[in-house]
Amino acid sequence: MNPARSPDTSVSKGSSTEDSLSTEDSLSTEARSSAETPSQTRESTAYFQDWEAVPKAACEYADKLVGKYHPHTRHVFKHILSCGRLGQYDRGFVPIPARLIQRKKPQADLDRLVGEGLLEKKPHDRAKGLCQEYRATPQILNEFSKRAFTHVQEGAWVNLYTSKKTTRTRTSTLYDENNNAYPDLIQEALRVIEVGYFNEEAVRRHLNDLLKRLEEAERRKEALLEEAHSRSKQVQQAEFEARRWRGKFKNDAACYEAMKSQQIEKQGPLVKYQMAYRVQMSGRIGQVGGGAQSASRRMKEAIYEGIPNLHNYDLKSSQPHVLADLMEEAGIDSSWVRTYLETGEAKHKYAERAGLSVGGWKECLYALFMGAELPEDLSDFDGQIRGVLETEVQGPNAPTENLQAAHRRLREVTEGLRASLRAWHRYLTGRWLSENATLGRGGRPSVRNDTGHVYTVPDGITTSELRRKLAAFRLQGREAAFIHALTARSQDHSFSVISNEHDGLVTVGRVPEKAIEDVRQDVNMPYVKLREKPFQ
Repeated sequence: MNPARSPDTSVSKGSSTEDSLSTEDSLSTEARSSAETPSQTRESTAYFQDWEAVPKAACEYADKLVGKYHPHTRHVFKHILSCGRLGQYDRGFVPIPARLIQRKKPQADLDRLVGEGLLEKKPHDRAKGLCQEYRATPQILNEFSKRAFTHVQEGAWVNLYTSKKTTRTRTSTLYDENNNAYPDLIQEALRVIEVGYFNEEAVRRHLNDLLKRLEEAERRKEALLEEAHSRSKQVQQAEFEARRWRGKFKNDAACYEAMKSQQIEKQGPLVKYQMAYRVQMSGRIGQVGGGAQSASRRMKEAIYEGIPNLHNYDLKSSQPHVLADLMEEAGIDSSWVRTYLETGEAKHKYAERAGLSVGGWKECLYALFMGAELPEDLSDFDGQIRGVLETEVQGPNAPTENLQAAHRRLREVTEGLRASLRAWHRYLTGRWLSENATLGRGGRPSVRNDTGHVYTVPDGITTSELRRKLAAFRLQGREAAFIHALTARSQDHSFSVISNEHDGLVTVGRVPEKAIEDVRQDVNMPYVKLREKPFQ
């Protein structure tokens, strides 16, 4: 297999409405940072998809479910179904701003879909600036994912929204929705990552194993339901396990379909496919449909099995380093973060103190960085961190005292951090914004981050939402600047980038220390350490 860049791929100028869905808009909460969750998609930037290639059998299943409804209702249902598939915890809620429905699909009757058991609904929270969220029921998501996976190799791809045959593929977009060019640094990175590879045999083995585990968990749950009261501890645990395996399967199956629908050619067990990225508000780039970027660790191991000279890199503790830097620039106490960075095996030690898994600890920590709240009163506690804690203590049906204990421990471990973060978030929405903003579209304030990307503050944004947006814009923007610059440098060295991983990259060929040192100087991040690690 020759991983050299291929002339048969392209990067598009501009984007039609049907091409414009970014990965950040399509992913569920767990697949992204708290600052870029779908619950915070605003009417000014939200839109409905109108193109996605799916296996014909999956589309027929969706058509059968909603064929009797108004076309507007059908379209929004399919949008919710598609956007809710990514994420490994089977949450899958998708924000649908009421104004977007009124503007684009005024005849959509989502309440009817909720009443008839096709959708589940979360009410809006006006105080937090969060709109209503919907998801297809877990049973529907599960069946759709199973049919798509079962029939994905048949090659009968159709547009989910029109049910018509399609052969087109997506390409990365160098221009925003107003046809303005993205910054040079981002464009260079997008041009470099033209093609990817995945081992289809290994991927299908992995997905078949997930499907087997899911079906076993569902059978156990049904058997226990017949024998025991629905609120028994055994039944609750079985329901949790079924949800866990369902989330893993639907996420990784969706990632497989996203890559398979972009297939260019087969090379033995490997598939070469067209890469397609969209630029996110922070300047990160997200792979359309999730692909290799949003896959689970085990899925990634399967994706890259058998690719010679493959290397997986990430930035060691990059967000804590960036946060400490930004706090000190603002004159804010960074001692908690510095102590964390100076502690050996910090993520393991702090996770143990908080009573969390390492993954759960990191998700909670980074959510706090991005503006998530951790109130004293558990009754006021909602959102991403609560979802993580509920999962950590065995699901939302766990005894309240377990959740209370997890909440209390996390507050204790992060006590000093939260005070500094409150000061930094106030600085971002106050002094930093006023000192760095220029007037953008419609006279609204616009700011630029380390990638060169511009964020324009929308009208009517709440303080809490602005806090989350600006935190992500600065933290993730500085992190992305390093990854984009290193990706661009690959053209001058002996490695090829085949996947952007937000805080890392996957390459064919080892990244030389000279390239890393040059990029450290280019972006003024002398503390950056690029480490190679296995996918597991």
